[in-house]
Amino acid sequence: MDNATRPGNGFYSVFLKRVNSEYILAFNRGPQREMESYYLPGSRSGSLVMKPTHNLVEAFPMKDGKSITESPLYDPANPYLNRDPRFDYSIIYNGLSYTSNTGPKTPIWTYQSAGSTIPNTTSDGYVAGGYFTGYFSRKMLDENLASNTAGTTDRGWSLIRYAEILLNYAEALNETGATDKAYAPLKQIRERAGILPGADGLYGMKANMTVEEMRSLVQNERRIELAFEDHRFNDIRRWMIAEQVLTGFNKVMIITRTGETTYTYRAASAPRPLNFRKAMYLLPIPLTEIQKMPLMVQNPGY
Repeated sequence: MDNATRPGNGFYSVFLKRVNSEYILAFNRGPQREMESYYLPGSRSGSLVMKPTHNLVEAFPMKDGKSITESPLYDPANPYLNRDPRFDYSIIYNGLSYTSNTGPKTPIWTYQSAGSTIPNTTSDGYVAGGYFTGYFSRKMLDENLASNTAGTTDRGWSLIRYAEILLNYAEALNETGATDKAYAPLKQIRERAGILPGADGLYGMKANMTVEEMRSLVQNERRIELAFEDHRFNDIRRWMIAEQVLTGFNKVMIITRTGETTYTYRAASAPRPLNFRKAMYLLPIPLTEIQKMPLMVQNPGY
């Protein structure tokens, strides 16, 4: 835990160390800059293989631990100010200062007009090769590396880490009726994240939550703490909420520059609808396996 260097620095740095007290099981790599090459925008010589949705951005609370709909700190005209520190270490947003190809940190612009990182967008945010969401991914990246610089990070790719164990524990406690005991492991996660404890020491969590309220909070906490670590799809399937989550349209953020330092922010729908079918809660059995054993029955819906 390191909130002395800056809020949430412990969360940021854990992904840049092969040997640390957080990892239980990890795939260790030698010195490299693979993540930077994958995720950074073209202005940092990256491949931009993933564009986080505005849905995920909205899931991050404010630095007081409360949601953007509950916290007095949230300002729709400046939506990225005073957010949960994990947000800054997970998402590249409009105006974020980041290492440039020449070394010094300069802003990354994601507004849709001339001068931005993504200038070739329409008023609805469409870019060649896909739909731009208004964001780039930053999770697990070394902020001192652009994609064109030599990789020196001894990075381990987390498979199981202690924060997941705490989240598993909180979920198990709540689902067995011990909701009051689920606060303690969540406090550990939020404290390490750099969220303010508040006068009640609950790190923005509501006191005396019901099982349903705590379940919703745990699910959201997993979404942001474990973002981009390959948990979300399996989580929403085991919770049996994928039909609700993966339906309709994802949100994107359309940002328009209105002055030298002013912008307007408008959430919009991506053009392609999501369609999670009930059959997708199970995976199909490969035809080659069924052919080996003709009495094997294919999972429903395939």
